[in-house]
Amino acid sequence: MKKNINQQFVIGVDFGGTNMVVTVCDVNGNVVSHIKEKTLRWESKDSIIKRMKILIDKAIISTNFDITEFIGIGIGACGLVNYNSGHFITSPIFPDWKEIPLSKEISDEFQLPVILDNDANAASFGEWWVGAGKGLRDIICLTLGTGIGGGIILNGKLYRGANYNGGELGHMTVEPEGTKCFCGNRGCLSLLAGATGMKERFMKKIKVGRESKIVSLVEGDFTKITAKLIYKASKEDDILAKEVIDETTRYLGIGIANLLNIFNPEMIVLVGGLTNMGNDLLAPIYKEAEARTFPVIYNFAKIAIGKLGDKAGSIGAAGILKFALLKEKQI
Repeated sequence: MKKNINQQFVIGVDFGGTNMVVTVCDVNGNVVSHIKEKTLRWESKDSIIKRMKILIDKAIISTNFDITEFIGIGIGACGLVNYNSGHFITSPIFPDWKEIPLSKEISDEFQLPVILDNDANAASFGEWWVGAGKGLRDIICLTLGTGIGGGIILNGKLYRGANYNGGELGHMTVEPEGTKCFCGNRGCLSLLAGATGMKERFMKKIKVGRESKIVSLVEGDFTKITAKLIYKASKEDDILAKEVIDETTRYLGIGIANLLNIFNPEMIVLVGGLTNMGNDLLAPIYKEAEARTFPVIYNFAKIAIGKLGDKAGSIGAAGILKFALLKEKQI
C-alpha cells in the first residue's frame, strides 16, 4: 500500500569536519527536531559511525514518532562519495577512510532507506528546496567552513557529474603558484579561503616576523587561533588580521566570478561559518566579482547568504532522500 507522503518524516544528517548535525523534518522541509554535536574527527572510523548512529537515534526519540513514520535517512558527508553505491570514498579530513559502505551501515542499523551524498551538495539542495534559492531554477552554493565545498543546481536538478563527484568548486584555482593542495593542484579556493587556510596564511606571516595582537590574546598558544578570532581582530584594526580577511574575500570574489561566467546562475548562495561576517564578507566579494564578470551576467545574478544556517546540510540531505524516493516511486 502506498504511504501518504504528507504524513511522513525524514531524517537528514550533515556529517561535517567540525560538526555532526541531525535534523528531522517533514516532507515539506519544516524542522521538527535538530541536534548538533562536535564530530571528534580524531576518533576511529568505528567510533565516529557509532556516534552518528547514536545521534540519529536521539533525534528520532526526541520527536516521539514511531520509526514507521520515517521514510528514510539522507546523509551529506564531507568528502568524495559515490551517490550510486552509497560509499564514502575518501576525504582530506578522514584520510584513512577508503570506500566505506556508509549507507549500508546506517540502513542496517535503522532498517530504513539511506542515501549518501556530498555535504556541499546537501547544503545546496537545502537552500534551493526551502532556503534562499527557493523557487529558482539555477543556483550555485558555496559552503564556507573548515574548507570550501560547492554544489550546483541546474534546471532544478542537482548536478553530480559523470561519476558523482562534480561540483568540487573548492578546488578551482584562484592562485596559480599557491600552496599545494591534497588534490595535487596548487592555489585551490578551499585551501586559501576556508577557515583552515585563513589560519595557515596568518601563521606564515607571523613566522616571518609580522606582528598581531592575536599572539598575545592567545598567550602564544597558536592552536587557539581561529578564523573567528582573526575576523574579530580585523574589526579592531589589527593590520595583519585585516590583510588576511582582505585576501580571503578577494579569493572568494575571484572564485565567484568564475562561477558566474561559467554557469550564469540566478543566484550564488553562501553558507557556513564565514558567513557570520555578514556585509564585511559580501561587500568586497561584490566588488571583486563585478570587476571580473560580464555586466549582463553579474547584474542578473544575486549573491546572498543562505537562510537555513547550520541546518542547510541536514535539511538538504533529508530533501535529497525524499525526492529520490519519490522519483523511484518507493513511497
